[in-house]
Amino acid sequence: MKHSWTVTCKCGTEIPLQASGSGPFKDTDCPKCFARICIIDDGIISQRVLNRSLQELQTSDFTFAIILSAMAVEYELSRLFIKWKAIDLMPTTATPNDEESWDEELRKAYKILARLDLVSQFLTKQTFDVFLANDAALTKSVQARHPDLTTPASKYFESNLFWKRNQIVHARNLDSSEPDAQACHDRAYSLFLILSRMDGVRYNAGNG
Repeated sequence: MKHSWTVTCKCGTEIPLQASGSGPFKDTDCPKCFARICIIDDGIISQRVLNRSLQELQTSDFTFAIILSAMAVEYELSRLFIKWKAIDLMPTTATPNDEESWDEELRKAYKILARLDLVSQFLTKQTFDVFLANDAALTKSVQARHPDLTTPASKYFESNLFWKRNQIVHARNLDSSEPDAQACHDRAYSLFLILSRMDGVRYNAGNG
């Protein structure tokens, strides 16, 4: 998968960059002032897929943008789950068998509601909806971005992101609109913010 990213040089010139798969964005020189631009990128696939969904939205491939938005969240759930499983094993290094067992645990939670709760319980010892409800600032931020937010929030995201993806993949509904694609990308972005907060809770719990 190709990824595009536009950086702005200190002289104001916008420079489009490209990378492929998990490969790095290469350092480059500004074509105007010739300043060297060094790219710091950790190559996290979930974030790159979310970025790609925005690119598809901007180029009017609204159906693909919706598919990628949902995929990005699923990648991020998996990444955080496996990341902290591996950390919990330290100083022992995770083996391929360990990783396979973690993948199997995730696969068993095949419905998105179950997967959201599985990862939330693992990171915060609370279900997804309880965690969000107990974080007033985070809830307020999510509500501000999604005035149509209903409770439980997990069901809202399931219905308004993952079901829309499923309608495309399973029901072959290929005629997506720009507002739908934008809304799906925004919901995926909000889920990334929620998961990032959970990641922080797990980190603080281990360093408290």
